[in-house]
Amino acid sequence: MSISVGARLISQKYKIDWLICYVSGDMSLCAYYDLSLRAIEERLNKNYRKPDVTSVSLLSEEIQQKRLKSEMFNYPTIITQSDKWIELELKRPTWIKKRDYIYSQIEPLTSKRMIEKYLFGAGVSFEINELIETCDFSYRDQFYRYLNRFIFFSCVPNGLLPFRLGNCGSNFQLGEDENNNVTKRGPRSSDNRTIRSKTRAVTHKDKALIKKTAAFIKKHHPNFKYTFAYQMFVYNYLSHEVLRGEGDLQQVIRIPFEEHRRISYDQFRYHFKRIIGHADLLKMKVGDLSFKKDHEDKQGKSFDGVICANQRFEIDATVLDIYVLYPFDNSGRLSMGRPVLYLVIDVYSTMIVGMYIGFDGPNWQGASMALANACLNKKDFAEKYGLRISETDWPANYVPREITIDNGNEYPNNLLRSVIKAEIGVEIFNLTAVFRGDAKGVVERKFGIVNEKIHFCPGAMPEAPRRDEQHPSNKAELDYDDLMQTVITEIIHHNQSADRTKRRNFFAISNNSGITPQDIYESSIREFPQRMRKVSSDDEAKVRWAFMPEESASVRKDCVYFQGVEYHHPYFKVAGLYAKARHQGAFKIMVKSVRDWVNYIWHKTDSGDYIRLEAKNINNANPLMCQHWEPVLHVLKQEAKLQHENQNNALISRVYWDSVNDAARTEKQNKSGFIAPNRNKSIQTGIKERKEIQKKIQTVENVIGLNKMLSIPEVEDTSTELLDEHDDELYGD
Repeated sequence: MSISVGARLISQKYKIDWLICYVSGDMSLCAYYDLSLRAIEERLNKNYRKPDVTSVSLLSEEIQQKRLKSEMFNYPTIITQSDKWIELELKRPTWIKKRDYIYSQIEPLTSKRMIEKYLFGAGVSFEINELIETCDFSYRDQFYRYLNRFIFFSCVPNGLLPFRLGNCGSNFQLGEDENNNVTKRGPRSSDNRTIRSKTRAVTHKDKALIKKTAAFIKKHHPNFKYTFAYQMFVYNYLSHEVLRGEGDLQQVIRIPFEEHRRISYDQFRYHFKRIIGHADLLKMKVGDLSFKKDHEDKQGKSFDGVICANQRFEIDATVLDIYVLYPFDNSGRLSMGRPVLYLVIDVYSTMIVGMYIGFDGPNWQGASMALANACLNKKDFAEKYGLRISETDWPANYVPREITIDNGNEYPNNLLRSVIKAEIGVEIFNLTAVFRGDAKGVVERKFGIVNEKIHFCPGAMPEAPRRDEQHPSNKAELDYDDLMQTVITEIIHHNQSADRTKRRNFFAISNNSGITPQDIYESSIREFPQRMRKVSSDDEAKVRWAFMPEESASVRKDCVYFQGVEYHHPYFKVAGLYAKARHQGAFKIMVKSVRDWVNYIWHKTDSGDYIRLEAKNINNANPLMCQHWEPVLHVLKQEAKLQHENQNNALISRVYWDSVNDAARTEKQNKSGFIAPNRNKSIQTGIKERKEIQKKIQTVENVIGLNKMLSIPEVEDTSTELLDEHDDELYGD
């Protein structure tokens, strides 16, 4: 692994644990944090200090000598989440406001020039003095504190989110009893809301009494409601006895304490649910065996400035001139339209390093698939579509330093820069239209090469269509896998045959490298190994998570439900998330999906680990496996329509057959109306005897019916008569 932002350098022998948080533009110097010291500072609630500086070449040599081990650092998940997710799902809108306010104060110090001046130059003391006069911050320490934090989180604005405040309130100390209590926590009236409740805060004594109430209910009242439990709690522990009446009419009644001496129903329910959950009550009601059987969760550009391969990737898209077969059709003639082809090109070598074929867009979902494909192993990718290639046939599985994409409304906002930089260390992500004419021409020629091959396939659009000809959508013969095979082989052919003589530099010429895009690409990798960051199979989830747009899935009691497809991973069973969904209701999580492959989706856990969920495929009976998302969504819509129609048919059928039964029952009642009603209350006599008689009658009827079904026509037996005639002739009288 090269020295890049987000790299973690570890050595147990030398007790080193460094995080690379910034790398200079010329790759000569880098800044790092000592994570072991940072852990101590966090325990002491100290602010982030200024990072240390060292030489990139020195660290690279230490890694090559295996004195340091390099891996990617897992930042908190929240810094890769969108504002919408933080506001709606995490319910932290104030965090976004606080982040934006802090960033507005230090924004003049966050440019590349200012950060490098602060880390490697004379510092930014003069600039901070000027900012104090115009900004809300009054002290120099405030600027340094947040600037250091900004740099620690790889210069991502989401690093300024106050996510450590998520633990606030977890160490709240309760009072011992009513007389030694603390101030009750809860909403304030600053937003003009009227707070009518006057109840006090919960104490340790209250929690003990709630526990006693819960134990009593577990033993005597498994079928209960929380309101009933609260009433029992108030009756036994938050009320007092009063004598009413005189003489023989005197009686003892219980009256609840005044409101300021009680706890509210919501307080009681919160602590009651923490002590005894619904799952425990259900287990006591039905028994351990039945609970496990029925109720327990069960369960997967420009060329200027580009000096080497994998420094800058460019991406573009076009609609292919061919119609593709719809897979869920027996006739073999239905088409699902013309697909969109995305290509990712390495600017230095002009080699095609990634691709994707989708059926909507161009949009970011398709572009993200192509970019992820550009960084991953192509051998595994081709095998999904039945194409066997070696890793040397398409050796493109590296993470670039920069990515450039056409500007447009179909692409995401600046959040993507933060996600990609924090996850895989892509330093620059350009969403502006910065393509040079020659680079754009290269991309367009790549599409022309693919379309030229496509024009000879069935279902292709003719260059000059005639009105009397059949529309090409009726001639489609290639399915999605066939088209992927065709495009992949055409890309490999281009990479290994195109003439790029003018792209060879002195190193390539002196090492007798070839002139194809792949030759130029591999030569540059050998020339600049310290700049290359190869992606291993273990990095697939991190790469996909970095590029894919965030989507929402629901955790249910037996699966993770996404877009109508059920997924599973053992993590959700072990972490108790299936159980949580069963007993508390389904809840949403963030996932990343792969558009050309329904089989998998990815999720990043709260601990920063990546997991791959697999679609459920019991007995290999899932018809959606190995399909593209567009036809799958179409099939799911058809199923929803069929289910709606079936509900209507079921209602019609129910009414019809109920009417048939009612008519027959009414007719029988009319015939038996003259019979006097039976007024006996005890069980009738002779039921067993009548039952035995009916069994015998049914047995005889079954035998008769079976004989009729299996009977053979009777043939007249004349053998005896013939013998008698011969006896007369032979023996006579």
